[in-house]
Amino acid sequence: MRALRFLIGLMLIGLMVVVGYWGHLSASIDDPSNDVWISLNIAMPAPMRRWGCRAVYMRSPDAPEPLGCEGAWQPLRQVSN
Repeated sequence: MRALRFLIGLMLIGLMVVVGYWGHLSASIDDPSNDVWISLNIAMPAPMRRWGCRAVYMRSPDAPEPLGCEGAWQPLRQVSN
């Protein structure tokens, strides 16, 4: 039982690290073609993926949509025009 709690705790810590790193990248990258961010963003649930796409779009509105953000930038471009 103790080993199971340890493993679950370790998995939760790992999940928090990955999600935290994705959030940091979403809030700070300048280049939407960042391979690490794209890989992590694709793995996120839809609401988190939309937030990440929106955060990156706000810093790079003229860049092409990165993989995983297909269709997410078009409504943002229409609002900003």
